[in-house]
Amino acid sequence: MKKIFKFILDILFPLHCLNCHREEFWLCENCIQKLLLSPSYERFEKILVFSIANYEQPLIKKLIRTCKFSKVPEIAKILGQLLIRGISEFPEVKDLLCNEKNLLIVSIPLSRRRERERGFNQAFLIAQAVGLAYNIPLSFELKRKERAPQSKLSANKRGRNIQQAFFWTGERLTNQRILLVDDVVTTGTTIAEAAKILKSVGARRVTGITIAR
Repeated sequence: MKKIFKFILDILFPLHCLNCHREEFWLCENCIQKLLLSPSYERFEKILVFSIANYEQPLIKKLIRTCKFSKVPEIAKILGQLLIRGISEFPEVKDLLCNEKNLLIVSIPLSRRRERERGFNQAFLIAQAVGLAYNIPLSFELKRKERAPQSKLSANKRGRNIQQAFFWTGERLTNQRILLVDDVVTTGTTIAEAAKILKSVGARRVTGITIAR
């Protein structure tokens, strides 16, 4: 039934590239290759976070917002490919992925209710693309309690809202290096709080990477 419904929607509302409007693509290959990245990094509570683009770049913002708020998991996979491309701009991250034998990729989780409503976790799909590209295992054990969405809060309220929002359900991460993946970093409170939990269960070091800042 879902396939039939999707087939009808594709006929009535065909896909168009979000940039050039070419049919059959959310973002066509030509626009993917032309998309300019603006790599940067910043420390948030001693956690180094790399980002490949600026959120205010119109196409980046459109991709992320369409993915999350129009519930399009296919765009998360495109963002994953962009992240893989952007990693080449960060020798530290590429070295970590290629040479660290004790590395685990962890994505910032959604709460159970929010993931059920959206149908997917965009950060996980982005992380999954990186894991497959570099043959690095992913963990599902970082979980998130139900809280107000960070995007709707002021910077001051975000810090209080995210405190103790994460918990770990797996075995201890003794001596593990962690690459922590999210779609967007703003104040850094979410990544910093998640990293704190990972370190509390034994992670040796946590490095963050996102699509946008």
